[in-house]
Amino acid sequence: MPFMDMVVIIDHQGNVIDRFTIDQTLRISRDNIDETIDWRFADKPWSGPTGLFHINSVQTIGQDIYLTSRNLGALIVVRPGEDHASLRTLNYRTPTCVHDGDYVDGKFYLTSIDGKILIASQPKEFDSTRFRYDLQVDCVRLDEVQKNWCRGLAVTDEFIYTTIDGRYDSDLSFGLLQLDRAGNLVPTFPKAKYYVQSKCWEEACNPNERCHGVHRSENFLPIEERGQLELLDGDTEIMPGLNVMVTDGHALGHQMVMFNHGGERVVFLGDIVPTPHHLNLVAISAFDSSPEVTLEAKRDLLNQAERQGWPLVFSHGHDVKAGYLERRGEMGYLRPVDI
Repeated sequence: MPFMDMVVIIDHQGNVIDRFTIDQTLRISRDNIDETIDWRFADKPWSGPTGLFHINSVQTIGQDIYLTSRNLGALIVVRPGEDHASLRTLNYRTPTCVHDGDYVDGKFYLTSIDGKILIASQPKEFDSTRFRYDLQVDCVRLDEVQKNWCRGLAVTDEFIYTTIDGRYDSDLSFGLLQLDRAGNLVPTFPKAKYYVQSKCWEEACNPNERCHGVHRSENFLPIEERGQLELLDGDTEIMPGLNVMVTDGHALGHQMVMFNHGGERVVFLGDIVPTPHHLNLVAISAFDSSPEVTLEAKRDLLNQAERQGWPLVFSHGHDVKAGYLERRGEMGYLRPVDI
């Protein structure tokens, strides 16, 4: 099925009110749309064509429909009754693949795939002879060297919230920090306490060549500067019933969380067994710094989990996020549970 740049409008009962495509000339067309396909639920494969513009988000401002185009690095505007869409372009100095967007107080807040948040607005005095683009980018909120992929976006009076795709960096520190409206990195949870093994913190602050691109100090030092960091040395009881257990393996000082509740011990595995697919002892992530240590830690952990009936929670589980290790004859298996 060819994938087109298409907009589908439905009501709150799920009825399709309108649908149209946008071609390379920005012409809006309602012709040649396959009526046998329910476009509300059309999906695309993991890889392959994304359409000419690669539209990522949609919102309405008044009666107009605004679409973010990743390939153009611009906004596509569809106005009622018009047969062609128009563009709102940015004056940012380098091409930017915009992803998601929000419109607040007359400004467009846009995320990009190279780790930026752009804030664009109409210049107070627009002179078409001087300005090539019609939206002035006031500031870029993330550092130029940031390599995370910013995706979702929400703007409040105090903060800008964005979600991060970890394909360009480690996922270990995502969620610790957020941007305030002044563009400063601040803790997401200002009253939280973060418990980290001393040797893990030391390695993060002084990474070797292998980890240099993973441990970015701007992603975690603010929690120390604000007094929210507590360093640990080995297995520790954080509070009654809540313990952290050091496994190493994945990284120096890697720890998992064990929580006793209602007579059960729930184990949050972290990255020692990130998914159900890693229950096989020899299935070890290529990211692990010490695979042999991971292997021994997994062997001991999984044997205990099966004998004592611990529910296991997988930090990177997708279809199956938790379950019990059980045995039928000589065959061990995972019995999934909802959490």
